[in-house]
Amino acid sequence: LLVSGSPAANSHTHALLVCIAKALESKGHSYEIWDLGERPLPISQPSWHKNPLNADVQAVCDFYGAVQGADAVVLGTPNYHGSYSGVIKNALDCLTGDAFANKPVGIVSHGSNVRKSHQPCLHLTTVVMTMKGTPMLTQIGTDKTDYDTSLENIKLKNSDCIERCNILANELELWVGRMDDKAS
Repeated sequence: LLVSGSPAANSHTHALLVCIAKALESKGHSYEIWDLGERPLPISQPSWHKNPLNADVQAVCDFYGAVQGADAVVLGTPNYHGSYSGVIKNALDCLTGDAFANKPVGIVSHGSNVRKSHQPCLHLTTVVMTMKGTPMLTQIGTDKTDYDTSLENIKLKNSDCIERCNILANELELWVGRMDDKAS
């Protein structure tokens, strides 16, 4: 499951996740992209924290089900004021505190310049560990120069960033395989 925490249509964050999805697909894996701009979630309610399936909003139940059903999760976010977006924070608040238990979690972000592009990854690492997930060592931070924006849909063009997407896909595959080995 790849989660785009950008409320913008045709966002850089979504384009980064598409590149990771293609890398996973080329390795024979299926994926779902949950774009919070296209499929927003309502403001989290405390009554859902212990069991999001008690939510009276189907989107919350569907999102929780997608996270629970995923072998791995990738969180993508734009840099908003030096951290991750409120949209992704709210989505995480719609989950249980252990929603990422025994799951590898990739963390990627986009910022307006290279100095700001990695800040959200640092903050989300702590959140992922708090939610019992295993943050991947490979994290990706992009800036606007890494993309071709002349196309109808923004596309990642920087070859180093594309290679990091492939490395992250390999790392996720390795961790899922380790989890499968432990379960057998």
